[in-house]
Amino acid sequence: LTYITGWLPLDPICAVAVALHILYTGVKLVRESVNGLMDTADPVVDESVTQILQNASQEFDLQFHNLKHLNTGDGHRLEVHLLFEDELTIQQVHSMATIIEDRLRLGIEGPTHIITHLEPKRAHATQHAVHDS
Repeated sequence: LTYITGWLPLDPICAVAVALHILYTGVKLVRESVNGLMDTADPVVDESVTQILQNASQEFDLQFHNLKHLNTGDGHRLEVHLLFEDELTIQQVHSMATIIEDRLRLGIEGPTHIITHLEPKRAHATQHAVHDS
């Protein structure tokens, strides 16, 4: 372009522009590589998982807390505590938890490993106080 236009400052300007583009691309690649090696939470997955759990909370009259999810590079790992009414049987609670786990798997793209920790609502605070001390 310098040869065609005869404007000598064009060559260093283009060189700086190319160098900035290479630097930007390099930083982006390093960030993606580090995120691939490190377990990170995906905001899109977080929103989807939270919405699924909120819908399940209303449908099954339960609460949830201690939600953790990570992008592990080859899929996702999710852990959540589900608090159910004390009067329910373990069979009922397990059945509802399985439905919720299936919905979570459908709502997350890729392989997903889900751990649900089932807890009674009434004794929840005292149970955690005993284990946390």
